[in-house]
Amino acid sequence: METNGIAIRQPQALAVDFDDPKTVETIKATIAVGATDEELAMFIQVCKGTGLNPFKKEVWFIKVPGKSWFSQKDQKQVNIPAKVHVMTGINGFFQIANKNPMFDGMEPIEFEYNDRKELIAA
Repeated sequence: METNGIAIRQPQALAVDFDDPKTVETIKATIAVGATDEELAMFIQVCKGTGLNPFKKEVWFIKVPGKSWFSQKDQKQVNIPAKVHVMTGINGFFQIANKNPMFDGMEPIEFEYNDRKELIAA
């Protein structure tokens, strides 16, 4: 497909077999590093439910470490557990958009410069 001299490559589907133990092991070792079994199961369910592929960086597993400190004010230990976030990446948003029949592509970005060649608008 070509538009205004710009070639547009259609994304190729890459199915992930989340039931394959080797695939799950690879995800845990590379994409969901530090995930507990429960956190990994949740991440995989999100991937299955959305149809997003973590190997194509469409969806991200982010684990924020917990914190612990002694509160002088309250005279007790304060513990905040680790938190897991599943984030859709830009590739994921493009994948979601491309699945919608009303999505008609994107226009190239136009830049506007002033007389001193400084970017003033995009």
